Amino acid sequence: ELPKAAVALREVEEILEEEEERLDGVELVAPELQFARSVGAAVRRQADGMLREALRSLNQPSLTTALQVFFSLGCLRDKVEEAVAAAAASLGTDVSDALTNIDARAARGGRAGWVAALWGQVEAVGELLLGAATRLCLLTRVLSKRRDPLTHTLFASLLTGQGADPRAGEEDSSPAAA
Repeated sequence: ELPKAAVALREVEEILEEEEERLDGVELVAPELQFARSVGAAVRRQADGMLREALRSLNQPSLTTALQVFFSLGCLRDKVEEAVAAAAASLGTDVSDALTNIDARAARGGRAGWVAALWGQVEAVGELLLGAATRLCLLTRVLSKRRDPLTHTLFASLLTGQGADPRAGEEDSSPAAA
């Protein structure tokens, strides 16, 4: 399972970070270090693909699994921010393309053709907005329901700074900790 592999991988990566200087140059360890790095890259690629596909297809179980993997690897915030930024960029491009293409289609029909093309494209933009909003609502719903298995802190709280991520080594910045 990918989430279990992510937990084990994070532990190995933490050990390697701590002992990197002592292990550097040891011939017996070099192949194992390379293997650990390649497994880490493979797990991250698979989770990235799972996240993209889950958001595209609105697959909540796959989205939950991908977010759990990123949490276990200590990069949940970065991946969520990337996903939101990608959705915004894609939406911006799609809306711009939809509205830019009005003139090309409407040139043949005069004013009436232009108005019809405009409303057709506005409807298409509405569909694009609905799709993006639905994907982001799914992401928000999963983040607001999924919890850290150790501290039982909601993932959403970790992203808003209302909880401490024990894997990130951050201090609890919640008002209750003060």
